[in-house]
Formats: sequence, structure tokens, C-alpha cells
Amino acid sequence: MRRSPASRTRNRGLLVAAVASLGLALVADVASALLPYSVHVRVVPTPVAKGSDLRVIANGNSSNTSILVVFLDRQACATTATDERSHPATEIIDHAVVGLYKRSRTVLARVAGSHYACAYLIATPPGTLTRGYASAAYAVSL
Repeated sequence: MRRSPASRTRNRGLLVAAVASLGLALVADVASALLPYSVHVRVVPTPVAKGSDLRVIANGNSSNTSILVVFLDRQACATTATDERSHPATEIIDHAVVGLYKRSRTVLARVAGSHYACAYLIATPPGTLTRGYASAAYAVSL
């Protein structure tokens, strides 16, 4: 059975749209990998029930050896790890990273309310230069 010219044109248009979407996604992934320093953080699951486990995942890229530090905080994240240390936050990850990295930690959700996971990529040395930071809000329910 032969298709009509309109059907072939519509299918060709769908194919072009699909290829373009894949191309854009690939470009975004490559661009992120080419950044000299990047850090991303996420919390799963969210929301999480009080007394349950949650997992904090930090990943990114570091062209040179850096220190990845991740905190859990009850207030919004600071822009530097030095300032974050002045908050009543809990440090859950402190690890040297280089190249593409991914680190995670599972913790118990103990206090209901709004919380933040704060991730920092710090130069070494000096340990005060922040190469990147990211935050993720999450909620702990009763």
C-alpha cells in the first residue's frame, strides 16, 4: 500500500523533529562535560517521610583536583563553603575529586520541615576558592 504525499511529509517532519531534539540533548550533555568545573546536587526521594532514608547525590566535573563538600542545612545555602560552615549545617561528604565524579550519601531524615542540600567544589590549595556550588531544596514530612 502506498502512502499519500501528505503522509510522507508528516512522517519526515516528525523524524526531523526527533533528530533535532536528540541533537540538542547531546549538545547540552557535551557542553556540561566540557566545563572545567561543575557541581550538581539532588536529593531522592523528595518529599521524604520523617524517619526514612534519603539519598544525597552530588556529581560534576573538575579539571584539577578539588574537594567536594556537601552539607545538609535548615536554611538556604551560602555561596561559599566557608560561609556555609558558619551555618548550623551538617557536613555529610568531604572528598577529593578530579575529572567526572559522582558521590552520594544516605542519611536518615530526622526533622520535619524544609531543608537544603548544599554542594561546593573547592580548590586545593587554597582551600578557600570556590570553583562551583549547587543547592537542592527538599522536604521532610511527618
